[in-house]
Amino acid sequence: MNNDTIEQIPHLNGNRWEKTIIKAKQQVINALTKPHLDDYVKESMNSIPAGLYRALIAMLAIVAIAAFWVSAGKQISATAMLLEPVVKTSDHLSQGWADVSVIGMLALGEIGTILFSVACSVLSEDRAKAIVFRIASIGCAMFAILANVTITMRDNEGSTVYAWFLTLAPPLIVIVVGLVIENLMLRSVKARSEAQRAYDIALRDYDYYRARPDLHPTFNQRWYSAIYDELCYYKGVKVVIEELVHANEQFKAALVKREIDAHQYWAALEVEMTNRPTLPPGPTAG
Repeated sequence: MNNDTIEQIPHLNGNRWEKTIIKAKQQVINALTKPHLDDYVKESMNSIPAGLYRALIAMLAIVAIAAFWVSAGKQISATAMLLEPVVKTSDHLSQGWADVSVIGMLALGEIGTILFSVACSVLSEDRAKAIVFRIASIGCAMFAILANVTITMRDNEGSTVYAWFLTLAPPLIVIVVGLVIENLMLRSVKARSEAQRAYDIALRDYDYYRARPDLHPTFNQRWYSAIYDELCYYKGVKVVIEELVHANEQFKAALVKREIDAHQYWAALEVEMTNRPTLPPGPTAG
């Protein structure tokens, strides 16, 4: 490549040189996209298809309701058996109180089991609270199990295997449903935590590169293109450059490199002149 040919192309002056830098920075800023948390949450939740997730929740709800319905009869019977004598011997308690208490015990059993299991997964970071909620979940499950066992023993149904299976299976199924929902909630909490972390990193990078676009990985490429475009700004020069580039593609890179080297040289020289120490004045003639 003929260096004399390159030297025929005029250098950029200071204003046009600064223009290339500003142009490249603006291109970087324009290319940046501000992140949104919802996008990261949707991406993190895609490990389970939305349709399958909803179907799984619906089926779990059906199983839990069926198990609750089977178990509820014995729970009502066992709770009423304990509360009715209290109502009869108290002047302050009514049958309405007993009926509401029966409903409360039903909710405290199966619903409490599922609720405390979910709370255990949501608050899994706090180990002490997680242990308390786990104990509460087991305690709620025991209300249902013991109520079923009590009625089975009272009615002498213990002689058949199926009677005991029907006694223990429904409340245990509710416990399993609670554990599955707990696992789903734990996955959801973990996914949201990872999404929040990824979003925070993306937002930090976005703010950083908006403030310092010259440090973005794509800045140099955009800057080199801006230098070349500015060298080709005037039509007469553009025609000459395009002819040379058409003859030899390496001319484009060499031309841009020459421009960068020239301005870096003058910038370094300016710094050197600025930092040069001032000599003390010489002696004056007497």
